[in-house]
Amino acid sequence: MIRPRHRRGARGIGQATAQSLAARGARVWISDIDYAAAQAIAAEIGGHAAPLDVIEPESFRESPVVQPIPGRSRS
Repeated sequence: MIRPRHRRGARGIGQATAQSLAARGARVWISDIDYAAAQAIAAEIGGHAAPLDVIEPESFRESPVVQPIPGRSRS
């Protein structure tokens, strides 16, 4: 099973990519600073949504989408 994680999927090319991946059977997480928009697209494609503000480091630490690199701290 394909399990990509896409970090900016609520509009534009990110939205199109998320939709295309989901149509091919991928399990897709959509994150965006506009959480309501991410939730709407996730509901449309049967994916998952998470808020993420790419300019705020704390947002990455709290996100279920962003995974730590093995052997490295998330701090």
